[in-house]
Amino acid sequence: MEELLKESLREEEKLLWSGRPEPFEPLDKTHKSPFIRSGIITALVTIAICVAYVILAGINNAPLKPAVLVIVAACGIFIILRGLLDASKIRKRALYAITDKRLLILTDSAKSVEYSAISAAKLDRDEDGHTSLLCGEDAIKAKPWKRRAATLSGAITDDNTVIVKGPKGELSQKVNKDITVTQEGNVIHVARPTDDKAHRALHGLYRSLIHNMVTGVTTGFSKSLELVGVGYRAQAESPAKLVINIGFSHPVNVEAPANIKFETPSATQIIVHGIDKQQVGAIAADIRAIRKPEPYHGKGIRYTGEYVRHKEGKAGKK
Repeated sequence: MEELLKESLREEEKLLWSGRPEPFEPLDKTHKSPFIRSGIITALVTIAICVAYVILAGINNAPLKPAVLVIVAACGIFIILRGLLDASKIRKRALYAITDKRLLILTDSAKSVEYSAISAAKLDRDEDGHTSLLCGEDAIKAKPWKRRAATLSGAITDDNTVIVKGPKGELSQKVNKDITVTQEGNVIHVARPTDDKAHRALHGLYRSLIHNMVTGVTTGFSKSLELVGVGYRAQAESPAKLVINIGFSHPVNVEAPANIKFETPSATQIIVHGIDKQQVGAIAADIRAIRKPEPYHGKGIRYTGEYVRHKEGKAGKK
């Protein structure tokens, strides 16, 4: 497993921590409830099948075959034991790793999650010395988010609007009245009043939106598209104007709204830059909609790296 971890690390990627999960004990505090629940469900299904068999045999005046009942009961027991055995094997051969760029889970193969795909993550150690990886809202509650005070300035108005200013511009976001946003020095705290489902959803939403605002005014966002087709090309006449020849009888002109810039590194590549992540995604989607990739030859405008599923063309008459 350690060899697989070494092979999975990228160039210039630094390993921060690696370890195996705790030994699997099916009736410990963590796993007792799911194990009992799955066992009860399997037992109820097994009993229901046996009862249905007995009722159908009585209706049809057919003799009962004890072997059938034994086989059904054995299958139920096998399902419970098989699930327990698989969980134990997975835990024994699993290896977790944290690098400076992503999280890795290694079993028979390596699976990873980029930090940009999750809102927050941290390691937490309980009183018994067990280490847990907190992602999402649990990490948000445990760890407030810090802004870069040297390059940013922010403010929170009386109507619960968050304003963030940075080297690339200024963004603001109105926050729901149920969510409390406070600022202490260079730390922004986002808190919810209760653990209700709606409040948990709003909590994670506005934390992510504020994080995107800070990222936008410091480093910005970009979305890349590519043109596929003979004669298809694009040219940025200026950062605010894009001209696309995409097979129509006329070129298509796209004007950039405020805080959006266009770049064409090559004749078949378009990059949309901006500080607002939602706006960048919307403009890129509008450009793609000018001529979506058709399913037979894949010609059109697509996101860079987008997979276009091709359809088989109609066969000619023989």
